[in-house]
Amino acid sequence: MISQKSESDFGRRVRGLARGLWGGTVDWLQFADSLAEALYRGYEQAWREGADRCGITPAERSDQERIVLQREITADLGRIRPFGDWINQHTQAQGVKLAVVLSRAEIWTHRYVSIQTLAQVTACADQKMGWHLGSTNEHCTDCLTYNGKVFRASIWRKYAAIPQSHSLECGGWRCACRLEPTRAPVTSGHPRYPGGGR
Repeated sequence: MISQKSESDFGRRVRGLARGLWGGTVDWLQFADSLAEALYRGYEQAWREGADRCGITPAERSDQERIVLQREITADLGRIRPFGDWINQHTQAQGVKLAVVLSRAEIWTHRYVSIQTLAQVTACADQKMGWHLGSTNEHCTDCLTYNGKVFRASIWRKYAAIPQSHSLECGGWRCACRLEPTRAPVTSGHPRYPGGGR
């Protein structure tokens, strides 16, 4: 079952750590360790929720699914240091407004939904999925092109056409699009590769 609470808890934790480092109440090591812990727990929960959309339990997780999740965790663990260093260059003591730091933290919090979606298209590989535009006011060319198209989840994944993906022209960090199971006929051909990843 998808939990809005889990997503908001993850976002609250990331924002709290960013605020603490910005304001000097958390040191760099505490920030890095705590964000890594939040990332492990949050991504695991997001994956469970995404896979649950097609009835896949954690005990049923395939080796491929474990590899994909670990790859995402490892990639984002490598981004903790640059994020912390950036905050250290944009602190309250330097006169930088908290909103600047929190806007950067939102990129991290949005990854929760990205991991849910990746879990869904990985665990539900043969399920037909339709692309639906999100509630944002503006949409990138990729999202507009994919809107209304239907492919099996494995095909969306093969072509790196996944909502909230870094590969999208919009970078995915504010993307609110979604893939939903459908009974509609599959679109002929295949999706084009997203423009942002090239």
